[in-house]
This record gives sequence, structure tokens and C-alpha cells, in this order.
Amino acid sequence: MREEITRQKKEVEKNMNEGKKLFGKYNELCLLVLGFLLTGIVGTYINNRFQYKTWERQKKEVLLSTQTEIATKLFENVSDLMHERMYATWQIVFAFEDTLKFNKYEREKRWDTYKEVLRKWNMNRGFNREMLRFYFGNTTYQTERNIHYDFRFIGQILECIKNNSRYSMIDSVRTISNQLNKTITGFNINAIKLIHTGKIGESKEISNGIKKDRKEFECKN
Repeated sequence: MREEITRQKKEVEKNMNEGKKLFGKYNELCLLVLGFLLTGIVGTYINNRFQYKTWERQKKEVLLSTQTEIATKLFENVSDLMHERMYATWQIVFAFEDTLKFNKYEREKRWDTYKEVLRKWNMNRGFNREMLRFYFGNTTYQTERNIHYDFRFIGQILECIKNNSRYSMIDSVRTISNQLNKTITGFNINAIKLIHTGKIGESKEISNGIKKDRKEFECKN
């Protein structure tokens, strides 16, 4: 009799313990299945997250590579135009400095070359400026502007010299041209640095740049 009571008591305790479990007598099996499901879900999420980050990194690398190629070609084009215009300017300076060595025909020939370079510069400048602003930022954009107006100022002086035979003014052109040449060198170095560090296009630095006052030369007769 006592053994029967003990057995029933244990049976009741067993049922009570199973009742406390989340899934009753199938608790272990259900927890095992649930563990597999959670592991699969979490594993899938982690894998998808890793693949997304990998895709994002590859996307950025491809974008940077493409923008680097475009920015490099843009820089080379703008730099070539600057040096071509500077070279044409110095050819005029040399011709005006030595009017005995360079006769009127030679001076006119160099002047025609200078005007052709100027035409090429003006035709490309609008597009190049907007591309510089997008790929290199406002600092490079403003530097190009300052270079343009220094070139323009020099051109105004050269026009005055040519039309009025004011050859004594050529020293002013030489001084301004030497300073401008340093500015162009700084422009080139900065652009190369931005390309090599990847700070171009979507990754360019945000800055305003220094906008110099426009200089106008008045030719007095």
C-alpha cells in the first residue's frame, strides 16, 4: 500500500514537472528542432549580411576605379591646356623682347598660334570647369578660375603691347607669368595628390577654395 502511494506521488511530481516545461513531455525534441531553426535563420542572416558588405565594398572599389580613370584623364587634359597656353604666352614674350631677332612676320606668326591656343582653351573650359568641380571639389575649381583670370590679365597686357608697341611692359608680363607658372605647378601637385589618395568624385573633400578678385588691365595710350 505504501509503495503504491509512493509510486503515485512520483507520477504526480513527474507530470507536474512536465507541465512546467514549455513543450511538455516533448520539450527536449521541440527545443532541439527550434535550435536548428534558429541556427539556420541566424546563419542565413549573417551570411547575407557578409555578402551584402562584400558587394558594397566591391561596388565602391569599381566606382573609385572608374572615377580615378576619368579624373586622371580630365587632369591630364586641363594640365596640357594650361601648359600649352603658358608655352604660347612665352613665345610671344620672347618675340616682343627681341624685336630685332623676331621680325613683324615672325611676331604675327606666333601671335596667330597664341590666338589658336586661346580659342582651344575657351572652347573646352566650360565643360572642364564643371568636371573639375565634380571630381576634385571647389578648391581645385576655384584654383582653375584664378589661373584663367591671370592668363586673361596677361593676354590683355600682350594685346596692349602688340597694338601700341609698348614693349617696355614686357617685364610685367614676365613677372606675372613666372608667378602664374608656380600656381599651375601647385594646381598639378594638388590634383595628383587627390587622385593618388582617392579623394575624388564621391569621395572628394568638401571645401570652398579661395576666390581671388578678377584683375582687369586698362591699356592707356
